[in-house]
Amino acid sequence: MHRNDTLWKSIVEDLFDDLLRFFIDDADVRFDLDKPFVVMDNELASICPSEDVRAPVRVDKLVKVFTRGGGEDHFFLHLEIQGYWDSNFEQRMYQYFYRIKDKYSKPVAAIAILTDPNKYFRPAQYHYAYNWAAASYSYIVYKVLDQDEAVLLKNDNPFSAVILTVLLSLRKRNLTDPELLSRKVDLAKHILSRNLLAKKTKALMNFLKYYVRFDDPKYNDQYNDIIYSINNNPETMGIEEFLLETARQEGRQEGKIEGKQEEATKKDLTFVTSLLQRSNLSLTKIAEVVGVTKHYVQEVKKGLQQASSIA
Repeated sequence: MHRNDTLWKSIVEDLFDDLLRFFIDDADVRFDLDKPFVVMDNELASICPSEDVRAPVRVDKLVKVFTRGGGEDHFFLHLEIQGYWDSNFEQRMYQYFYRIKDKYSKPVAAIAILTDPNKYFRPAQYHYAYNWAAASYSYIVYKVLDQDEAVLLKNDNPFSAVILTVLLSLRKRNLTDPELLSRKVDLAKHILSRNLLAKKTKALMNFLKYYVRFDDPKYNDQYNDIIYSINNNPETMGIEEFLLETARQEGRQEGKIEGKQEEATKKDLTFVTSLLQRSNLSLTKIAEVVGVTKHYVQEVKKGLQQASSIA
């Protein structure tokens, strides 16, 4: 299996509740997200086996989702993640639908996430008609290539970071490795600045690390060094957990140093504050890692000292 497909299988299971909320506005009303999801990939493989072993690998997942209210107590979500052109896509989605429905006699719905770089590949609903007979099947189709990075950055749903990662990978063909390194570090900062559960932070960081690849392997080492340098003591907690912990403190500190944000974004302020409080890095190294001036780091440090003396 291609590495991307393995990564997708993992991130979907780690962030499945966020995925539902990302695509379905009233997911918390429709679904009982307190109940565990049941992943049924093995059952799906037996119901819909691949007919061509030479076909490109894609991610097909079948998940039992419990619902709220009356009617059916659960339904089956077929999730399709595909990164290549497929002229048979609509028909295959319909085949999955009727085979799953026939097997379990329960409601079935589907979401298709298209990660390919081809702007002309735009499958829609399936429609069949012959003489007086007709059948149609509709499902959510989400084309990553069409998405607006600025909108995704403002989206609080953790799954938006997954889409941002795929979007960066799609755009890497227009970036040099140094440019890609800068963008990848920025996205890592974006993920780490969120107040997420440690498990989800770690899952997103791993997805970003392995999904977005450099042409020159030396930049993988540079990226790893930058992330590692934020927490240069290997005996302490991991980088994801480290920044997660400091993120919880930002509310107490940001109000006291808010006037010093002229040279950096709020995200950079949180990053600098975290490093000053929880690492032994020099002011110069912190400025280099975060991408701000040494003077800015000095000012933030002074603000923290003043806040500490007041407290």
